[in-house]
Amino acid sequence: MLEWYRPHFDMYRLINEVDDLLQQILDCEPAESFSYQFVFQTYVGLDPLFCHQSTTCGKSPKTRLAM
Repeated sequence: MLEWYRPHFDMYRLINEVDDLLQQILDCEPAESFSYQFVFQTYVGLDPLFCHQSTTCGKSPKTRLAM
């Protein structure tokens, strides 16, 4: 994991800068960006912003997670 910060850069501007850097270094296409909420809903079947551990989170329909 690599983490760095830039003064006066918000999260999205920094994401774009890192993506531009990686495209130059790796000669690759732009990366796809997804929100944490989208990925959790898609792959776990829960909305992490609205689930409550005592009720919803213990009953993930996609992964059968038990909390």
